[in-house]
Amino acid sequence: MAKTITVSEARDTIGQVLEEAHYAHRRFIVTRRGRPYAVILGVDEYNNLMSTLEEMADPGAVKALKESEADYKAGKIYSFDETFGYIPKQKSKKIR
Repeated sequence: MAKTITVSEARDTIGQVLEEAHYAHRRFIVTRRGRPYAVILGVDEYNNLMSTLEEMADPGAVKALKESEADYKAGKIYSFDETFGYIPKQKSKKIR
């Protein structure tokens, strides 16, 4: 959920707001004269949002997503082995 702050609050605490947006993935709605004026969010969240919007603008991607959801609901799910014909090797953990 986004936190609502005024332009004055944003100006006075911009460093903290940016830190929270970046590291805590917090969203801020900045109001001006009591009305929503701007949004502040971290760059990772912004990039994810833009990627999602681009995917949703692609009719082929939307169709594939709907088909996969229908398959899932119908129980048509497959393991990695069934899909690709092999079981991936587990990465070994280094012991220090």
